[in-house]
Amino acid sequence: DFKKVENASAIINADPSVRGQSGPLQLETNSYVTPLMGAILTAAEELGFDFPADMNAVEDKSGISLTELPRRNGLRLDAFTAYILSAPKDILDNITVSTGVTVSRVDILIDEFGNRKARGVFGIEGGPLSEESYFCANQGVILAAGALNSPVILERSGVGDPEVLNDLGIDVVLENAQVGQNLQDHVQTPILVHFKYDRMDYPYSNRVTKAQEYFRFLRHRDGLFADSPQSFHFFSKENNSTVPNFQVLFQEVATGFIDRLRDTIVLAVSCQCVDVQSRGEVHYSGNPMFPLGNPLLGIPSTVNPNYASTEQELSCLAKGQRRLRELIIKSGLAVGEIVPGEGFVSYDDGAFEFNVERLRSLLPNYATLSGYHFSGGSSLGMVVDGETMEVFGYDQVMNGTVVRRIVEGLYMVDGSVNPQIPRVNTMALAYASAEYASSLILEKINQIK
Repeated sequence: DFKKVENASAIINADPSVRGQSGPLQLETNSYVTPLMGAILTAAEELGFDFPADMNAVEDKSGISLTELPRRNGLRLDAFTAYILSAPKDILDNITVSTGVTVSRVDILIDEFGNRKARGVFGIEGGPLSEESYFCANQGVILAAGALNSPVILERSGVGDPEVLNDLGIDVVLENAQVGQNLQDHVQTPILVHFKYDRMDYPYSNRVTKAQEYFRFLRHRDGLFADSPQSFHFFSKENNSTVPNFQVLFQEVATGFIDRLRDTIVLAVSCQCVDVQSRGEVHYSGNPMFPLGNPLLGIPSTVNPNYASTEQELSCLAKGQRRLRELIIKSGLAVGEIVPGEGFVSYDDGAFEFNVERLRSLLPNYATLSGYHFSGGSSLGMVVDGETMEVFGYDQVMNGTVVRRIVEGLYMVDGSVNPQIPRVNTMALAYASAEYASSLILEKINQIK
C-alpha cells in the first residue's frame, strides 16, 4: 500500500523495486542547501555519518538525508489535492463536501437482537451555538477525525468505557474500555543553536539571492521557495538499539529583529525519540464547545499523551542530543544555544550535555511541543476490527456471557487505529492505512450490493 500511494519517480536514486512510481502522491527532494546547512552536512561526513542514497529504500534508516516532501510543480500536495481534485469526473460528481460542519456523534441503531448499525451522523453547522443537523448514511459512516477527535466522537456516540460514559451522563450504546486508550505521540525536545556567520549568506536576508530563487521557482518550480523549511534530518541508534530510535529535524531561522541576536542565525533543531513506549489517553471533556477541553478557559485538557514517561525514552533523548551537539560543534560555526528554561549557554564555557535528570526537569516545558503525530486512541484489535475496519465492543447477554459486537457500517480510518506509532513521521502510514481500509470497505459494500 505504501507503493500504491507514492510517485517517487522524481526522487534521484529512488529504487523502483521498493518505491512507488505511479501513485497520486508526487514526492520530490529538497533542492536548496544554505551555507550553514552545507557546513553541517560536511561536519556529518567528517564524523562518519551515513548518507543513504534513498533513506526510504534501506531497511536500516540511520544516517542523514535531505527531506522528501509531497510536492507537484513546486507546490505542496495534500490528500484533497492528490486524491479528490485529481479524481475522474464520474467520481467527483458523486462527492459532496460540506464545510463548516463539526461532527458531534454517530447515530447508532440497536435492533431487537442487540445488533448495532450506524445510520448517520449529527453535526453542528454555522458555529457551536447552532442546532444539530442530521446526515443520513445509507452505506455506512467512515470516521476519520484523527487520533484525538475520533475517540471523542465515539464516546459522544455512546461507545466507550461505561465508567467514563456514566460520569459524562452519556447512555452506553456499546461497551469498550479501550476507547481513548493507547494514545501515543512524538514529543519534540527543541534546541535553538546560535551561529555566527555573514548574514548575507542567509538567503532570506540577501535580496539578490531571493530574486534569483524567485525566478528559479517560476522557471523550474524548485529551489528555496518550493522547499520545506526543514532542510534535512537524521536518524541514529541510541542505547545500543538495533533500529534507529532518535530523529532530528533541522530548520534555519533569521533573528535580525532581536537586537542582542542581530548578527546571529538560529538553527531550530527538533529532537525526537521515535521509539515510543509511553502510553496515554484522550477522552471527551463533557463540553460540546470544547470537546478536548480548553485550559485557557478553565476547562481541563482531556489529552494526555504521557510524554517520555519511561527511562528508555529519556535516555534515548539524552544520548541522541549528545550526538547532535557533537555534530553542531564540529561545523565550526556554532556559538552556543538556548535551552528551554535556562537561557543562553555559550559553547566556550566547556562541554555540557543533557542527562536523564536534566531532561526530566525540562519535560514540562517540552510537553507543549507535540510532533503532531498522534496515534492510537481507537487501535486495531482493541477498538477497530482489522478485517473490516469497523468499530466493535462488548455486550453481556442474559446468562452473563460476553458477546463481541460489531457496529455495522461504522468504519474508522485515521491515525487513531495505529496500535503502535511508527519510528518515522506518520503521514505515509496514514495514507497507506487509508488505501488498505478503502479496499476493505469497497469490497464489503460491493458484497452487500
